[in-house]
Amino acid sequence: MTNLRSISWNSVPSIFVRPLLPFSSENIEAHAKANGVETLAVPSPGGVTDFIPQLTQIQEFGANYVFLQNVSSPASLAIRNANEQGLDMQFVCMNWCSNDLLIGLTSDAGEGVVGAIPFAPPA
Repeated sequence: MTNLRSISWNSVPSIFVRPLLPFSSENIEAHAKANGVETLAVPSPGGVTDFIPQLTQIQEFGANYVFLQNVSSPASLAIRNANEQGLDMQFVCMNWCSNDLLIGLTSDAGEGVVGAIPFAPPA
């Protein structure tokens, strides 16, 4: 699993950071800013049936990392939509969506998603 501190930020031209619910993303944004990485916040209203407009905006911005600090259902929808659109973005799920529910909801589209979890997974 990739540690945020181990990413070579100079090789990351841009980063998308936006909690899809009102959770905090200040730590990620502050770390990115301290390392000269541009961020973009894209509003995502609750109850959407797809994230294609938001993903299009993220793609146009040129982001290559997408941090999702949300629960599994909307996070998996965004990941599946990106896969369906053929978008090449690295998704990073924070603790609310890094679980087996996300794996079940994304199936093959979730391959390669990075997760941050506050506990050791079962063996």
